[in-house]
Amino acid sequence: MSTAKMEVPGMMPPPTQPRFLPRRAVALASCAALSLCFGGMAHAQMAESVAGESLSPPGPKPRVWIEPRVSVGVTLSDNGTLSGSQSQAEQVIEVTPGVRGILNTPRVRGYFDYALSGRTHLQNSSRNKLRHALDASATVNAWDNRAFVDVSGSVADESISAFDAPGGSVSRLNQSQTASFRVSPYVQGTLGSAADYELRYSLQTVNSESASRPDLTAQDASARLVNGGSVGSLGWSFDARTQSIEYEGGRDTRSDSVMAGLIYHATPQLVLTGLMGREANDILTLSRESYNTAGVNLDWRPSPRTRLSAGVQERYFGRGHNVSLQHSTGRTVWRYTDRRGVVNNGLEASAAPLGSLRNLLDSSFQTSFPDAIERNAEVDKVLAGLGLSGDLLVFQTYLTSAATLERSQQLSVVLLGARGAVTLALSRSDASRLDAPLAGAPALPDDFDTNTRIQRDGWSLGYAHRLTPQTSAQVSITGTRSQGTVDDSRSTTVAVGLTSNLAPRTTARVQLRHTQHDGSVRDYGETAVVAVITHRF
Repeated sequence: MSTAKMEVPGMMPPPTQPRFLPRRAVALASCAALSLCFGGMAHAQMAESVAGESLSPPGPKPRVWIEPRVSVGVTLSDNGTLSGSQSQAEQVIEVTPGVRGILNTPRVRGYFDYALSGRTHLQNSSRNKLRHALDASATVNAWDNRAFVDVSGSVADESISAFDAPGGSVSRLNQSQTASFRVSPYVQGTLGSAADYELRYSLQTVNSESASRPDLTAQDASARLVNGGSVGSLGWSFDARTQSIEYEGGRDTRSDSVMAGLIYHATPQLVLTGLMGREANDILTLSRESYNTAGVNLDWRPSPRTRLSAGVQERYFGRGHNVSLQHSTGRTVWRYTDRRGVVNNGLEASAAPLGSLRNLLDSSFQTSFPDAIERNAEVDKVLAGLGLSGDLLVFQTYLTSAATLERSQQLSVVLLGARGAVTLALSRSDASRLDAPLAGAPALPDDFDTNTRIQRDGWSLGYAHRLTPQTSAQVSITGTRSQGTVDDSRSTTVAVGLTSNLAPRTTARVQLRHTQHDGSVRDYGETAVVAVITHRF
């Protein structure tokens, strides 16, 4: 290991230091970009309506699909304060208008789902609050299939601590609304017959409403050259990257890397890549140090429904790896991931894994329904027929205040029957803080302030059955366990529900759930009844 400072030869200039970019300006710019991408959807939708075109067959396939909705729900809880000794009943009324859309045009391809929830607590009005929920992503073809802009945004409730109450409780004591926005312009093309190139810049902000968790700004610039070669021959690749990350109240870090690779197409379905390079950063130490890197990657696609990608690399933190396997049949979806690497925030950890039930079904239907809007309709049909939520399989992560080294393993299975569906999800993670603290600086306010290592296990098993063409029943059991060097917790939630179509576009759902939580932060039990009516316009 060399202790000398290194500036990587041929490296692009580092991005502007993030401290000079106001976060609110970045967030507003990202929102504006999202608005430009998706704001035209409503206009296009109205234009189609005025022109007399229908969004359903027969006729040309629609390029824009938008569906507004509104939900009204009531929750009755016997322990709104999540207290183990002095429980207090709570009743909550929630009104949630929302809209979901897909844009599938030559210029812009993407999707969005936004909802605004107004919650009224009848026993504790100080907790009344408006909450946003956003999941959006789009790619804009800015210029002649050469210049593009990727835009994405996410607003969701994230767990503040791994050891406190799980998500879903009526009080949301351990929840922080966290927003992440990313803008990434890039250009790509070919250098004659020599290579393909891509030049990319990205800017991301992560902002949490919790005062005990810092915000984050990350900037990244990269250059890539690839000559993929042909079957039976060697190709090559070259990558250069520079990244800076700032935690508000924490320590700024910067990393630079260059990597060269040899690519071998063993068959049309199997590609092997060997990598060697050099990287320099100040993550493990306060001064920059340089490290050698090496690795090998495999990408195997034996059929349109099956893909395996695997890679292992020797990095500055040790050996890292990334394995992803997905397989689907007409009635099943299987997905497995195993990753060991650096995570810079809780949202990044939740972005890598399994995703939601909607995403699983969407990926499994890509072969049968190449068109995004038709595929969305098929996914909606399956979910509505069984009364299932599209985000059923998401495991919630927890917010951190600095970079962590984490290994995460996740498995999800969906089995679709003629009148029912079984869903299974398993998750395991092992994390520890990675970066070096500043001498004399106060401790960063997160779970790693008192725990040097945190291990988490989670599982979820559910079954949904269509009783009649209009009514379905659901039952699920979910468990999580968090074990730190000091703290620990264990939670189990059992839920049974009934969903029925009251009208062609109106659905009612009733659910009874019970949660038992035991841990170093709090012990409690909660039973709640939830009733929700949703109308889609």
